[in-house]
Amino acid sequence: MLRYLSYHPQAGIQKEFRPEGFDPWTEEGRIFWLDLEAPTEEEVDLLDTVFKFHPLAVADCRDDQHRAKTKDFDRYLFITLHAVSPPARRRPPLEINIFWAGNFVVSVHRQPLELINRIYEEYNKSPDLLNQGTGFLFYRLSDTLTAAYFDLFDRLDEEIWNLEELIFTRPGRHAVNGIFALRRRLIGLRRVLGPQRDIFSALMRREDLPCPAPGARVYLGDIFEQYLRLTDQLSTFHDLATNILEAYLSLTSNRLNEIVKVLTVITTIMMPLSLIVGIYGMNFRYMPELNWRYGYYYALGLMAAVSGGMLYYFHRRGWL
Repeated sequence: MLRYLSYHPQAGIQKEFRPEGFDPWTEEGRIFWLDLEAPTEEEVDLLDTVFKFHPLAVADCRDDQHRAKTKDFDRYLFITLHAVSPPARRRPPLEINIFWAGNFVVSVHRQPLELINRIYEEYNKSPDLLNQGTGFLFYRLSDTLTAAYFDLFDRLDEEIWNLEELIFTRPGRHAVNGIFALRRRLIGLRRVLGPQRDIFSALMRREDLPCPAPGARVYLGDIFEQYLRLTDQLSTFHDLATNILEAYLSLTSNRLNEIVKVLTVITTIMMPLSLIVGIYGMNFRYMPELNWRYGYYYALGLMAAVSGGMLYYFHRRGWL
């Protein structure tokens, strides 16, 4: 799907994209945003035939699974970022490719993105916002993308809290699976947020931004600081997940020790009883001493006394 918004001080607003005879590099005074959502091959070809973008950048737009990066192609920057997938899907971050030039922004993403839809509706209602420049549009896209990560981290914080409570109330395989699933998600986020933090660190230091608007570095610096907060919080989450796993292993080990202790106590108590039974054989008419009529009850009482004495001794030593 192709969406187009254009603003010119004299020509006004235009929302229909006509590729025939269109040259983005000669549209003086016109600022526009072209968004390609789940583009067809014909729509991706416009990046080559109309915009004359570099073939490597166009090739990156044809598929996903690229690392966050930025490339300088003289007249424009090519930036690959990753956005948070919808909460219900729990999928890896979604890729968005952005061509940023002085008079236009072209965004390409192979799946619908709520943040793009939200900003598009905002600009669609007030297309004169494009008059603020492509730098501000790029900032709005980046800021909204970053804010979604904070929402994700709020959900992760709650998930960590629930896992921590789960291992103390209902420890088991479900808790272990949750811990390892959380660690995998955190590792995946680290692979995304680290490179994106480096992108904005580099952009805020550039002297030749595509749209050198006043205060542009301040806006980019703000996003860079947000990524610093995200990476710091991510490290905290990773430490918490590790602590939860260690706590679970400690609880499991303690539980195993308790079970072994109980079994050891039972075995220790049964040993003298087996000895008494073995001595007297328990296969005579009267036991012990063969003809003693109450010998059997004596043996039972002796075994009860030995068991009680051992339990009392174990209790006094703190083994029970």
